[in-house]
Amino acid sequence: MKKVAILLLMTLGLNAQQEFGTYFLNNLHQSSELNPAFDVEQQFVVGLPSFYGVMHQRGISITSALNGRLLDLVGPRRNQVMLGTNVSLIKLSYKRDRIRYNFAHNYRHFTDFQFGNPLVELVAGGNASVIGGSVMLQPNIGMTTYSETVLGLAYTGNFSFGANVKLLNGIHNLHTERSAIELSVNEDIYQLELNADFLLNSSFPINLQNLQLPSILSFNFVPNNFGLAFDLGISYQNGPIRISASALDLGFLNWAEQVHNYETQGTFVYDGADLEDVIGGNFNFIDTIGAILDFTDARADYRYFVPAKFYGNVSYALTSKVNLGGLIYAHQNFDRLNGGAVINIQRHWNNRHAIAFQYGVVGSNPLNLGLSGYTTLGPVQLYAVSDHILGTFKAFGAENLNLRIGMNLVFQKREQSKSSQYAVN
Repeated sequence: MKKVAILLLMTLGLNAQQEFGTYFLNNLHQSSELNPAFDVEQQFVVGLPSFYGVMHQRGISITSALNGRLLDLVGPRRNQVMLGTNVSLIKLSYKRDRIRYNFAHNYRHFTDFQFGNPLVELVAGGNASVIGGSVMLQPNIGMTTYSETVLGLAYTGNFSFGANVKLLNGIHNLHTERSAIELSVNEDIYQLELNADFLLNSSFPINLQNLQLPSILSFNFVPNNFGLAFDLGISYQNGPIRISASALDLGFLNWAEQVHNYETQGTFVYDGADLEDVIGGNFNFIDTIGAILDFTDARADYRYFVPAKFYGNVSYALTSKVNLGGLIYAHQNFDRLNGGAVINIQRHWNNRHAIAFQYGVVGSNPLNLGLSGYTTLGPVQLYAVSDHILGTFKAFGAENLNLRIGMNLVFQKREQSKSSQYAVN
């Protein structure tokens, strides 16, 4: 079963989604992904294929899991792993007068896996700690891959507002709609009893007898799972001060192709364990979960809501070249609220080059040092953003890690008004 747990962590992929540094680089067109009201100086922008990845782990060390040290995961907090990727194939943006038109096509994946310490102890050490008592197992997983076609419109000025409409096409999904499993072991006859209320929706078949997942190569990358989502953003600038806010991914996906609904409810008893095996530690309940629980598969269509994200920002132009800004972020999935707050300082040169440093508190980690920037050489604009630069040196051991890299082609630079004293970019 240890191998199953390690395999699950590996199959999550290097992908919640929380991103901060890009928000402040609002002369970089990618900042409009976090607030569709943001404008850039260039009239026409072509975003070439680019990559963004993020990882957040809380109460868990992926390094320990991959090395088989599962008991290192046991701590005072509920464990959580969030992973995400966004591969942008193309991005086009054109501005005429005060209206900016946007188009993009992306492939996105996100995973949020949450589980408590009792589950870890059962995987690592068997049932010994449960004998004569009971534990509540509440594993939750939300794992989704989909493509999105983005159509956006923004009105720009001192008061700007924008919106994106996203046409979604789901590729694969796995999520727990209900997850409550209570395990008890009778200390006299070592009988295992489960009280379960569990529903797992999936867009692909799963062998619950031995918890095997199919190969990702078997997925249909042009399925008939359609959905819709919206991004909304506003921005107001008054002299050196800019205030902005946005709400992203307000939407859902309908899953209708090859769907499965694995459900179990009631009390289940397993009395096939041998006393010597239980005492000697040779029997592990987790290895028999498929045999104990009686799952039904309804194969009914279902709807899954994409986790929404919210940003709030205040920026102040200390000078015409230096900006100071603060940002708060939040998104909720299952019963956990994930959030962060950062302070960012940016130095830019004629809006063609910029470098920014930031300090942030993300989740329970009070030390996140970010570094981001872009440079424009003729029509070529290169950019790189990381909200926790130190995490790149220990990857799976860091609590937070993200990276965005890419290249734009920018054309027809608009002349900035000479009367403008402040620039918040």
